[in-house]
Amino acid sequence: MVKNKVTIKDIARMAGISVSSVSRILNQTGRYSKETEEKVLRIVKETGYTVNTAARSLRNVQTKTVMLMVPDITNEYFARIAYYTEIYFHDQGYTTFICNTNNEEERVSQFVNEAVSKNVDGIIAIADFFELPKSYEVNPIPIVTID
Repeated sequence: MVKNKVTIKDIARMAGISVSSVSRILNQTGRYSKETEEKVLRIVKETGYTVNTAARSLRNVQTKTVMLMVPDITNEYFARIAYYTEIYFHDQGYTTFICNTNNEEERVSQFVNEAVSKNVDGIIAIADFFELPKSYEVNPIPIVTID
């Protein structure tokens, strides 16, 4: 049996407060009592609630994700760049998607399409850009290339 994911509305109902109050507590913004905060955090812990980052990214228009495209992840040079890039962005609160392009135009294009559809905040590419797909022209994403 699949258990339904606990929502912020569920947390609010269990705590007997509004959704906006739960949001303020989880985001540590606004005013709320210490007692209410402790109650909400206890319920969050007991239920295993996690923030819906997809919903948050729609509201904030920011996904806190970066795509790193490398031509050959087995190459030690590119692997080290990927390693340190991921560490840097993790420390900034970002998730890094690492994509291996094999230096193939079709894979680069597919990954750019994925970046657009996932609304990533930026692309770092260690790759030759052949021609960007139409999806990029409609929804451009900041790209940094390393060559």
